[in-house]
Amino acid sequence: MPGASAAWRYHALWIDPTNSKRLINGNDGGANDSIDGGDTWSSVYNQPTAQFYHVITDNRFPYNMYGAQQDNSTVAIASASAEGSIDRPDWL
Repeated sequence: MPGASAAWRYHALWIDPTNSKRLINGNDGGANDSIDGGDTWSSVYNQPTAQFYHVITDNRFPYNMYGAQQDNSTVAIASASAEGSIDRPDWL
């Protein structure tokens, strides 16, 4: 798959039941989609996705969430934002 790491493992493949050219591949890096039957795939590098082994929260209000990513790093993010939606500044 173009743009994918050779170390990634693929976990799921969804095929649109109404249009078999639409595919979504779930993998260690997140997800890729194709609209041409797999000839080309989207990048995982433009999506805020990851596979997590473990997720925990702290006791703050609003609470923070922490996760260990598959074959990657750990991340932390606030569960709420003063702006109303969680965005890039809310990653800790």
